[in-house]
Amino acid sequence: MTVLRAIRWGPYRLVTAFLCLTIALVFGRSVRGEEASLQIFYRLNPPLIVKQDGHPSGFVYEFMKYVLVDKLKLAASPDQFSEVPLARGLHSIEFNNTALFFNVISTPDREQKYKLIKIPGIFERTYLYSRKDKNIKLEKIVDAAKYNVGVVNGSSSLDFIKKNIGDSLRYEVALTHENNLNKLLSGRVDLIAAPEYSIDYISESGDIRPKLVKSLFLEKNDFYIAVNKEFDEELLHNIQKAVIDASTEPIYNDLLIKYKESIQY
Repeated sequence: MTVLRAIRWGPYRLVTAFLCLTIALVFGRSVRGEEASLQIFYRLNPPLIVKQDGHPSGFVYEFMKYVLVDKLKLAASPDQFSEVPLARGLHSIEFNNTALFFNVISTPDREQKYKLIKIPGIFERTYLYSRKDKNIKLEKIVDAAKYNVGVVNGSSSLDFIKKNIGDSLRYEVALTHENNLNKLLSGRVDLIAAPEYSIDYISESGDIRPKLVKSLFLEKNDFYIAVNKEFDEELLHNIQKAVIDASTEPIYNDLLIKYKESIQY
């Protein structure tokens, strides 16, 4: 009887097991897909976003953490944010409509490629810096064509200088403002394009700052969140509204006070 019962019920058990496995796989995919619905990228940009003891901080980082994690619940924690260099971050969202990249400067080219949400109230002033002992004098941007210029890869400064100087521009790229500054100090480049607050932050210790001089003002820029042109319109609207709302809440002023020595607003 035992053998006959096993033979009789065997096919039903197989069908039941198969159905259970199918449901589990489908449900598992759904859950995983929901968790990975939005990729969030950012770039280090001292002092707006810095790393201290291995942990990111700074005005823009904390503000975006409040908006994306606390207000919108688009990430369980900031541990889901991915730090990337500027050029890689822009490339990561160019063909990905489920990702965003924050702490980005607007340029005409980026306005064509991406949708941008302004992070209110803060900006950066960018200059061409030189070593004081080189005594480089610039009256206008085209004068920089005589020199080798250091720029951060993918930066708005590179686009700005190229537009004003053209093919005669000689330049070297660096991954970060700190790398760029080191090239200037070592003599590998004659000038660097860099935000004022970044240079002040990087050179605040030691005797670096007295060795530098602002040779020419370049531009003033605001900061943005960038997303792909195909990014979900409703989600984009929700993010934009949350950013505006958060800028009127007490936490915004608290962050301005906390980081007042390191930001321009």
